[in-house]
Amino acid sequence: MSDVEASFPLFCTVEGHEPYLDRLETAGREFLATMQDRQHSSPVPVSKNATIPDRLDHKHRQAVRIILHSLAYIASWPIIAQGGGTTRRQDYVAIPLAKDAFSPSGPYPHLSYSAFRRVFEAIKTVEVDGVPWIEVRNGFYDKASGRSGRTRIRANRPLLDWMTVHGLVFPWHPTGPKKRKQKPRPIVGVRLDDDEDTVVPVDRDLHVEEETIWSCPRFAGHSGSCGLSCDEVAWRAHLQP
Repeated sequence: MSDVEASFPLFCTVEGHEPYLDRLETAGREFLATMQDRQHSSPVPVSKNATIPDRLDHKHRQAVRIILHSLAYIASWPIIAQGGGTTRRQDYVAIPLAKDAFSPSGPYPHLSYSAFRRVFEAIKTVEVDGVPWIEVRNGFYDKASGRSGRTRIRANRPLLDWMTVHGLVFPWHPTGPKKRKQKPRPIVGVRLDDDEDTVVPVDRDLHVEEETIWSCPRFAGHSGSCGLSCDEVAWRAHLQP
């Protein structure tokens, strides 16, 4: 079961090695083209706020790259290790929809507010066989308690499969050179007191994100070429009883 509180903020920048950045750029262009095709072929007029311009500019491509990069990250790292041997799930990406987040003093001054909103609204309209590309949990503000939360999104299975086929979902997903050096390994086992490694099964079914990694021939059976530190048997043994 996904937890809307298990989220992290949309990345501010996209970093990674050149092959990944090239794949992300190619995927982003196809992503935008798919949304354009959808709005041109839709029997129902698409809302102006969800319309992607025919002549794309850098601002729209930049917004798509940031969103895809962030969604691919949680699909690649659904569970991360924390201090003290604990783990934390990452189910959603918290996205900014208020203008002040894109102001010079906000966390996303390099992004265009209008382009980001158009891309977000356009993504929400795309479905594959009746399944939306993304799940959206709307933001809220409780005046009485002062509690608030940003809108959160996560990729549904059609988009997860699409990102995997385009090489955006994989172990050791990049989040920047410094973070990659500090990042813990995916949780597929733990070290006991006697220094022996053991696989620890989790008494649950595979999550969609975890299943996706091994459903793509690009990664299955090629642990050496894609940086996996475990094989499929170890991965599944850890995630399933």
